[in-house]
Amino acid sequence: MDGQVVEELIRQGVLTEEDEMRALAAHAQMEFVDLGEFVVPQTAIDAVPRELVERFKVIPVSLAGNALTLAVSDPIDFDTFDSLGHMLTQHGLSFVCATPAAIREA
Repeated sequence: MDGQVVEELIRQGVLTEEDEMRALAAHAQMEFVDLGEFVVPQTAIDAVPRELVERFKVIPVSLAGNALTLAVSDPIDFDTFDSLGHMLTQHGLSFVCATPAAIREA
């Protein structure tokens, strides 16, 4: 769907930002998460330098062993996935999708 059409539907209240992100995540075969439902462990927070969180607009969600899960707001931003994979080489990365607002507020 055209981005301008989606933005207009959100403005009119026909769609929510969450509706849009759930659809984009499903299209990209990525899990959608509600960050409000997570208590992020300190180990996950410590695994990602603040500079990378701010630069790439990601939020660490979980860390199990060396498997780090990050929430992103653009499920097709392959440049971010690739860059973080090169910068966080000590972790096996997986990505989930969240709304941009939830990532900004986290």
